[in-house]
Amino acid sequence: MNSSPAAAQQSGGFPNLGRIGPSNAEVVGAIVGAAVVIGVVVYLVVPKQKTIEGCVEPDDGSGSLRLNSKRENRRYILLTDRVDVQPGHSVVLKGKKRGMKSGDREFAVKKLLKDEGACADVKDGTAL
Repeated sequence: MNSSPAAAQQSGGFPNLGRIGPSNAEVVGAIVGAAVVIGVVVYLVVPKQKTIEGCVEPDDGSGSLRLNSKRENRRYILLTDRVDVQPGHSVVLKGKKRGMKSGDREFAVKKLLKDEGACADVKDGTAL
């Protein structure tokens, strides 16, 4: 057994350690991945507002307003906080649909997009 000290190899400067850190492709991939995650979270968290179109009519018992939806053929109780909606008018509204425990549907109105005037099927100030 021959034991001799090993000679150190030095080239006069720092040793070549290769590239340290992530490559450009890895950095771009991480940024794209983070952007996708942020986009999905924002999509799931931000409340979505819907548009609904129909004829507004007064609710006989409560004094509130109801909307008969044209497309869905459903009735919604309108929550019109600070939005002026006239009974007997055909309107397009933007807001959020909500179901109630009683089975009724509510529509919280955020904006009146279009007032198309009197409903086509109105007699004596009430919608049919």
